[in-house]
Amino acid sequence: FTAYDVINALKSTRIDKLVDHRDIILPQLAAVGIEAKIIKEETGWNVIWGPVYAKDLPAFIKGGFQKTEEMREVKFSFMQRMEMAIAWAFPISIIVALTAFLLKSSILPLIALAWTTPILTLAIFPLYSRWLTRGVVGFIVTTLIPWSILSLGLIICYISVERITLIELFKFIMISLAFILTLSIDLAGITPTYRSAMFERLKVIINNSKCSGCGICIDVCPRGCFELNKERDIVNIKEQEKCIQCGACIIQCPQDALSFKRLNGEVIPPEVIRRYRLNFTGKHTIRI
Repeated sequence: FTAYDVINALKSTRIDKLVDHRDIILPQLAAVGIEAKIIKEETGWNVIWGPVYAKDLPAFIKGGFQKTEEMREVKFSFMQRMEMAIAWAFPISIIVALTAFLLKSSILPLIALAWTTPILTLAIFPLYSRWLTRGVVGFIVTTLIPWSILSLGLIICYISVERITLIELFKFIMISLAFILTLSIDLAGITPTYRSAMFERLKVIINNSKCSGCGICIDVCPRGCFELNKERDIVNIKEQEKCIQCGACIIQCPQDALSFKRLNGEVIPPEVIRRYRLNFTGKHTIRI
């Protein structure tokens, strides 16, 4: 939803007649698409960016609307990874089942492999996640680690189950490699904690002459990339590599002190980001 959806909700419900304040809490991750400045100008309501996860709202409110680092940062928990694994496994298993049926091949082992591969790949995600954005080397590492573990499991099955032949073992290992290669094409890009390794790399830059040190960028960044320089009363980028290029900091900066910069030196100004309502996690590229 956009700022105008929030504005319409505020006006249509006439909530200003029911409360004696003008503060509205919005989910932090909505900062990518909602401009707090527009809401303030149109309605007089002040946007407070709440925590990433709704479960932290009681503590956030009790703490005087102050977020801890834990509340700010997006995570990729085991349960979230399993949800994604199921989302991958279901369509893959259908395709595998249809293919096996047409080829008159054994269906159940292939379906089991179709489910095991994404579940294992995402279950051990923390083991190889640091390599996700390291180009070809990262792609090889993130492919080999889950494939090696899965191959080891298949070899153990071969040793323990006498009915599996060497040819079948080799076939399953190659099929598992195909599955993992498919998953690894842009595994970073489908996670909430890493930018895509396949698309344009952008760098967030700060115009120190414009920065007022308000800290809004710190408040909306889901990866903790910024820190406040109290001596100079400006914000610094402490961990550029953690940036997932969501653009929330640029969209929300009231001083227009932040921009994206391409590797060729071209700067994408904040008005362009806002105009197209795009984030740059790797899913989109634009030309000015």
